[in-house]
Amino acid sequence: MKILIVGYYGSDNIGDEVLLSQVVRIVRSLSRNSEIRAISYRGEETRRLHDIETVGRNKYFRIVRAIKASDIVIGGGGSILQNVTSQKSLVYYLSVFYLGILMKKKVVLLGNGFGPVSGRFSRWLTRRVLKGVSHFVARDSETVERLKALGVDCPITLGADLAYYGYQPKAVVRSRRVLINIRPWTNSAGLVEAVKGFCSYLIEQGYELTFLSMQSGKDDVILKEVMKGLKRDIPFVENSLEAFIGGSESYYALVGMRLHALIWAGIKDIPFVSIPYDPKINAYTRMSRQKSAAEVETVTREDLIGAFETLVEEWELRHSDLIKANQIIARESDVNREILEAVIKE
Repeated sequence: MKILIVGYYGSDNIGDEVLLSQVVRIVRSLSRNSEIRAISYRGEETRRLHDIETVGRNKYFRIVRAIKASDIVIGGGGSILQNVTSQKSLVYYLSVFYLGILMKKKVVLLGNGFGPVSGRFSRWLTRRVLKGVSHFVARDSETVERLKALGVDCPITLGADLAYYGYQPKAVVRSRRVLINIRPWTNSAGLVEAVKGFCSYLIEQGYELTFLSMQSGKDDVILKEVMKGLKRDIPFVENSLEAFIGGSESYYALVGMRLHALIWAGIKDIPFVSIPYDPKINAYTRMSRQKSAAEVETVTREDLIGAFETLVEEWELRHSDLIKANQIIARESDVNREILEAVIKE
């Protein structure tokens, strides 16, 4: 069996590499001898990390040949079907899936988010392409609702983020270590000031800080701006697949923006406070029974301190709720494997 996996891979975003790793893991659990290939910005790095073949993201004729040679095309998680960040990206992914459909390949999306998709043409095109996919496994209920609201007519099943596949409860050691993650945003200067003030408060309270960068060249850059304001060195968590999947669980809490930074904490049973910038952040925060601070556009030092102090007061409850939520999410993530197995057998 030949598999082509489609996603935002090879871009120094550890969250997307985790998704690819999980898809590869699921495929190999179903068919150990499958030939697996992924579309990637940096093929050599992707081959090294995942022990699979690759095709260059911008090598369009090679992508067409890869689709033609495949039995199944898999949309491997993430929020690839949206045009908030890029209209070109939406058209790119839809084109790959549509070519798969035209070539009579099975096209299945695993653990995917969806939307927002704005614009009459974009919404029509998305609806038209998704009509032909074999199955869409949604990572949250909001995704299911958006697909149905758009009128997408394909089999849709509620699952969960691929990062949760294989989740096991952790023995968390309660400590004074707090993780911080932010990403560049339209109000980066104000965000840096708010987070810098919050970090100063944590230091005054005797907490040890660690920064978590999910995308090299982006998160680490803005976190270093925060560090400059603190006038002290703050260590970074190793930005690697191994650190995400394994790594230390001896953190008290995480305060962060990126979805897979929150999931990094979530799958390690570490309570968190989210800083929402996208509906997917609110969705995961609710699923995990955690709480958020103010939206990123308006968040202040005081908002972050208040949200963190509430977490401190409720830590035992939040930790217990997170473990309960994780067990539910993990069961829903198993749906990704079940659906792919069913598609393979069709």
